[in-house]
Amino acid sequence: MAGAGYKTYTTGDILTASDVQTYLQDQTVMYFGSTATRNSAIGTPSTGMVSAIGTGGQLQYYNGTAWIDLIYATNVAWTPTYSTTVTQGTGAVSSATYTRVGNTVIAQVQFTFGTAGAVTGAIDFSLPVAYTSSTRFTGSVRMGIGASTYTGSVIASGGSARVYATNVAGTYATVALTAAAVPGTWALNSSFIAQMIYEV
Repeated sequence: MAGAGYKTYTTGDILTASDVQTYLQDQTVMYFGSTATRNSAIGTPSTGMVSAIGTGGQLQYYNGTAWIDLIYATNVAWTPTYSTTVTQGTGAVSSATYTRVGNTVIAQVQFTFGTAGAVTGAIDFSLPVAYTSSTRFTGSVRMGIGASTYTGSVIASGGSARVYATNVAGTYATVALTAAAVPGTWALNSSFIAQMIYEV
């Protein structure tokens, strides 16, 4: 019986067949219409509790401090915020999706510049789920500028990610910050696709 809520039993309560079916059997994983309803019903959750939220039944577990998404059944869309050094231009296209499995986030961002689109410094964009650990490599990026294709890395810190281009000028390949002319001059129809895996 989805959506029946959460029931607290007290001494002397009669346990009916309906209660056994509704609360003890059907709601071993508790279902709530929203996180607000769940939080109101369970004022002090116990570590390890599992709940399903909303029409999609998003699973969350309580880790002793907060409710954490357990796994998404499908990719979830989010809207990245780009740095002030990125002028998207008229008609720019940006799309992003991510999946979270426990503390692991798998994300992808696709971006194409519109008319008058430009870059004046490093390309930064916000992450769907921030983390507070030290800066580290999180993924790869493919950049299309004019007829040329370039590869690079995505390095993230806190709530945002930064795009770097591969630099092969030296003995060993290194990375260089994206800029107005790195790895090429960004303009109309220039694009990048970034794919990331990181832990929160």
